[in-house]
Amino acid sequence: MSSVKKFLEKYRVAGFFVLTCLISWSGLLIVLGIDGFLGKTPATGAQLPFMFLAMYAGPVVASLLMTLVTGGTAGLRQMFSGLLRWRVNIRWYLIALLAAPVLTLATQLGLSLISPGFFPGAGYLAESFSTGITVTLLIIGMVSGILTGFCEELGWTGFATPGLRSRFGILPAGMIIGLVWGLWHFPLFLERDPAGVVPYVLLIAVRLFTHLPAFRVLMGWVYDRTGSLLIAILMHGSLTACAMLVQPREATQINALVVNLGFTVLSWLVIALVTGTAKKRLPLRVKGLA
Repeated sequence: MSSVKKFLEKYRVAGFFVLTCLISWSGLLIVLGIDGFLGKTPATGAQLPFMFLAMYAGPVVASLLMTLVTGGTAGLRQMFSGLLRWRVNIRWYLIALLAAPVLTLATQLGLSLISPGFFPGAGYLAESFSTGITVTLLIIGMVSGILTGFCEELGWTGFATPGLRSRFGILPAGMIIGLVWGLWHFPLFLERDPAGVVPYVLLIAVRLFTHLPAFRVLMGWVYDRTGSLLIAILMHGSLTACAMLVQPREATQINALVVNLGFTVLSWLVIALVTGTAKKRLPLRVKGLA
C-alpha cells in the first residue's frame, strides 16, 4: 500500500490527468452511447445535463481523490483555502473578468476590418433565445460559466497548477495543463465542418490546442500572482460565458477557426508582455502535494 502511495505522490499530476479523462469520457460514453461519444449523432436535450455532469465529474472527483490520497485532509484544506483567498487587488478581478471578452472582441473586431462576417454577433446561447444579448442572458451565461469554472478549476488550478508550478515556470506549466485541458474536451468537439471547407484533423487541432493552452498560460500567470482559486474560477467563467454569448456574425467553421487563431495570437502577445515584465511570483508549493 505504501509503495502505491509513493507512486501516486511521485506522479500525482499525471495521475490526475489520466483519472480526469477516464472519469469524464466514461461518463460521456454511458450517457451518449458510442455513436454520440464519437460525434456521429447529436446529443438530445434530455442528454445534455447528464453530459455536462459527466464532464464536470472528471476534474472534481479526480482532484479530490488524488488530493486525499497524496495529501490527506490537510491537502484538501490547503486546496480549498484558495477559494477563500478573495482579498486581492481589484485589478485582478478586472483582469479575470475582462481578459476573455477583450481578447474575443478585439480579435473579431480586428478581423471584421477584413471581412464583415467576423463582426461580433450573438453566440449560441443568445441565438437559442432569439433575443440577442440581454441582461438576462448575460446573467445566465455568467452563472453557467462560474459553475463550469468551479467544477473545472478545482482540478486544473486547485490541484494541477500548484503541482506543476513547483517544478516548472509559468509558461511550461501552463502549456502542459492547457494541452491536457484541450485533449480533455476532445469528445465535445468532434463535429465536422458542414461546408466541407476545413479538414477534420485541422478543425480538431485548432479547436483544442490553440487558444485553450494560450489562455491557460494567462490563467496560470494570474493565479501565480494572486494564489486565489476564486479568481481562476471567475476567469474561466468569463471565457465560457463569452463563448456562449459572442461569436462571429457569420458563424461558419472556417470563421471560427480563424477567430481561434487570432485569439491565440493576441493571447501570446499579452503573455509575452506580462511575463516579460514579471519579477515576482507567489510560492505555490502546496504542503502534502508538492
